[in-house]
Amino acid sequence: MLGFTKSSIVLALIFCLAEAAALPASAQLDVDSLVIPGPGLPKPSELGLTVEDLTKPVPELEHLLVRERLEKRFDAQCWRDRKCNFNDANNCFNYLRGLGHTNCVADRRTVGMCQAGPCVWWGRPINGNAGYASSYCEDVAWGGAWVINNCKDSNKLFSGANAANGNGNFIVEIHT
Repeated sequence: MLGFTKSSIVLALIFCLAEAAALPASAQLDVDSLVIPGPGLPKPSELGLTVEDLTKPVPELEHLLVRERLEKRFDAQCWRDRKCNFNDANNCFNYLRGLGHTNCVADRRTVGMCQAGPCVWWGRPINGNAGYASSYCEDVAWGGAWVINNCKDSNKLFSGANAANGNGNFIVEIHT
């Protein structure tokens, strides 16, 4: 009797797993549900990005170290409040990096470039709402990567600001 019960449980488990694997595509996570693009920017699916693309970890910043030797117009900052969690910020990093040489523009105002959950990547001109700033979206992503890699607290939450890579006029802010 015990052998029959174990076999029945195993068979039931196999059927449950097979049924779960056959879920319709609508039950799977939609890549466009992970981020809200900024004004005029395409959806992740329009770029051919996948859920896997958006959830890749942010790389280390060795290739950006040359920037540290250049004269800066803006000193990167870590903030104590309005913090984002890693997964949300990471999704926006990968989305903005996926935009490549598409221009991210902040024209006389602070503009949301990407939102994932409550976390928003903002772009603004260095001189506030009086100027104009434009940078490749992938450079906006790399500027924000500094915040992700350097501003984490013990709970892996962070917020802060940095200039877009190679463009001290375009400031990237990451916060809720």
